[in-house]
Formats: sequence, structure tokens, C-alpha cells
Amino acid sequence: KQINLLRDAIQLVREIVQLINCSPKRKHLFSQYLLADSDRPSGGLKPLCPTRWTVRAAAMEAVINQYDVIMETLEDVHLNTRDEYGLKAGGILAALEKFDTFFSLKLGCLLFGCSENTSKVLQAKDITMQEAVSAITVTQTFYKRQREDDAFNTFFDRVEQDARSLNIGLPVLPRYRKPPKRFDGDTQHEFRQPRDYFRQQYFEACDILIGELSDRFEQEDVMKPVLCMESKSAC
Repeated sequence: KQINLLRDAIQLVREIVQLINCSPKRKHLFSQYLLADSDRPSGGLKPLCPTRWTVRAAAMEAVINQYDVIMETLEDVHLNTRDEYGLKAGGILAALEKFDTFFSLKLGCLLFGCSENTSKVLQAKDITMQEAVSAITVTQTFYKRQREDDAFNTFFDRVEQDARSLNIGLPVLPRYRKPPKRFDGDTQHEFRQPRDYFRQQYFEACDILIGELSDRFEQEDVMKPVLCMESKSAC
């Protein structure tokens, strides 16, 4: 929620699933568009539960893998439905046609995929504290490697390429808004290139995840005694 792009992406996935899956007619329409693409493996949209981390990456990945089918479905609903759902479909379609939406979903899959795998490991019934520490260390190492210019550039170039194949708009800078005079001195940073803006969002997301992992799991007063007891038990 601290990263606007990821917060909005999570909310958008929730709205897509609700709009399509909560109506038998719209769900059937989505299935028809999905079946029309014979090269695409059968799938479907996955619900995004706000209290379960282990389904967020899967829900985002399902949207990305069926991005063009979702857009076709939403366009059909928008053009042929004369009610509030037609208007809502048009709004969601407009969001999906923007590069920042596609970038956010891709970033969510990258970051949440790793954290969800770690979450599953930590929930194992027979896991030891040493195994838990190792899992957290691997996750922190992954995020630190992603927080490098080479990793970002590779990720951004791949997202740009995939976006072009879906006829999604080019990356653009957000609109700069001059703060009111009463906030003199509190100026908003102006980015020169879209890549610079998305790099800042990407790095900030990585930093928050690394910081949260450190705050939650690097507690020596809790971890060290348990690790000592495990080592003595092993002996």
C-alpha cells in the first residue's frame, strides 16, 4: 500500500475478477474469447483475497497471461451493456491500456512471487528456525539483486517489449502538479525520462520489502535463543 502503483494494481485485479466472475453472462463471454485463441492454454481468473498473501502473485499472473482476452471482454461489455457495469468495464479497459498498469502488474508478479514462496515455506508444520532463517536470507538476497540497475533495465526492457506486443501505450511521466503556495519548500521531484520515474518506483518497492523483512525477522532476542536450543538438540 506504500507504493501507489502496486496498491492500484492490486485493486484493479480485484475489480476485474469481480466484474467478470460475478456475472454468469460476462464469465461466459470471457470464456468464449478465451476459447477462440486455440494456442492459449485454458485458464481463468483467480480471486484475490486481501488476507491471504499466497494468492496475490497467482491472481496478477492470471491477468497478465490473459491480458488481451480480458481487454476484448471488457470492450465488448463496455460497447454492448447499457448499465453501470458497461461504464465500469470502460474504466477498467482504459486503465489496462496504460503502460503504468502493465508495469505494476509485472512488478507485482516479480516481487510477490518470491514472497509467496517464502510464506509457504514458513508455514510448513515441521520447519526449523534455521530453515526459516535460511528462507528469509534467500528472499532478502533475491530482492537485493533485483535492486540493481542491470536488473531493473532488464525488467523494464522486457515489460516494454511485452507492452508493445499488446498494443499498450508507451511509458509516460505522471503529470507534474505544482504544490500550493502554502507548501513553499515542499517541491515535487520532476523526472526527465519515464524510465527514471519507473526506476524510482521499482527501487522503492524493493527497499520497502527488504526493510520489512529485516524488521520482522532480524530480531536477535527472539531468534538467537531458539537457534541455540535447536543446535543443542541436534547435538
